[in-house]
Amino acid sequence: MHSIADEYGWPDYRSTVRIAVRVDPKILAQYVGMFELRKGFDLTITLENGQLIVQATGEGKMPLYAEIETKFFATVIPAGIEFVKDGQGKVTDLVLHRNEHDMKAPKK
Repeated sequence: MHSIADEYGWPDYRSTVRIAVRVDPKILAQYVGMFELRKGFDLTITLENGQLIVQATGEGKMPLYAEIETKFFATVIPAGIEFVKDGQGKVTDLVLHRNEHDMKAPKK
């Protein structure tokens, strides 16, 4: 559907083009941890070979790609993750952006 929309200029179905940027591995390491979306359902963020990975409880792993230093997107599903820092620069939460809904998850 997205390919047809791109070809015919249908704005409601056009695919979103995102460009990944490189983020320093020291910054990526700050995002590693578990974040609780709801009781019994966590998002686990790991760093594997310089790549940020997300895994939801009971699901497979997905790579994340940086748009900017604190905002990431997945290519497997239409979702994004934004990391929230406090005044001292410590990661306190993440916000999952999916299907036009935002869900905040505190870091455990």
